[in-house]
Amino acid sequence: MTVPDVMASTGYLLFKAGVLAQRGLDSVLTEMGLSYREFLVLAFTSAEELSQQDVARRLSTDPTLIVNTVDALEARGVLERTRDPRDRRRYVLVVTAEGRKLLAKTAKLAAAAEGEFLAPLDDDECRQLGCLLRTVLTPKLSWLAEAETDVDVEAGTGTNARANG
Repeated sequence: MTVPDVMASTGYLLFKAGVLAQRGLDSVLTEMGLSYREFLVLAFTSAEELSQQDVARRLSTDPTLIVNTVDALEARGVLERTRDPRDRRRYVLVVTAEGRKLLAKTAKLAAAAEGEFLAPLDDDECRQLGCLLRTVLTPKLSWLAEAETDVDVEAGTGTNARANG
């Protein structure tokens, strides 16, 4: 079988990997009643106090999309807008106790879906892939450079979805 060069390119393979990985995650999110954006907003805001603008920057998305997402999460009772005590003009997003339960369950299912997708790789290959992707994405997502993860990028060590499963 002859395959056009573009179909074997790294860019195409990254694109297809993203699409296929997303399919597995979508089934988990649908089961939990969340959109991908809602899941990410919960995840980001559970880790630290962020405003809607902060979340929009992290997700590299239009802030108006975040407003609708936060509205939906707030209506569901899993996220609240709270006035920032350090700056009364600013609101921060706070995950409720119910939101933390939902996020924990969803994150566990998402990790299992990721583990299924990455099953052809051993643990070292998973860590290498994660390190390489962070290296490629950090110039595009500047917050990644400052992100605390459980992965030592230099040493290529850390945990992954299958190890935490």
